[in-house]
Amino acid sequence: MKYFPDSALVQLEFDKIRNLLEEHCKTELGKQMAGELRLHTHIDYVKTALQQAHEYKQLILLQEHFPNDYVLNLRNELRLLNIRALCSAAISLCNCVSWPKACTASYAF
Repeated sequence: MKYFPDSALVQLEFDKIRNLLEEHCKTELGKQMAGELRLHTHIDYVKTALQQAHEYKQLILLQEHFPNDYVLNLRNELRLLNIRALCSAAISLCNCVSWPKACTASYAF
């Protein structure tokens, strides 16, 4: 995407904003999304993002429960599911330390 002027991102110090946002993220997915953040000019995307941010802020201010205390990063395990040898993927999933013991019982075959 072209910006006018070409130095707009530098003048706005957008990289600093992105880095500050990334530092506040709690999960790997959040950090990745913050790192990939870019300026948006599509009004519908901006409105949706602002609405979501406002809703989350209200949850925090009103001290409502939102289930974001613990997030398990399953990216590697989900990639294993794409491998044809599904058996090895199941074994890998069962070896995850954070999965409950019921996982090993359900995959035992």
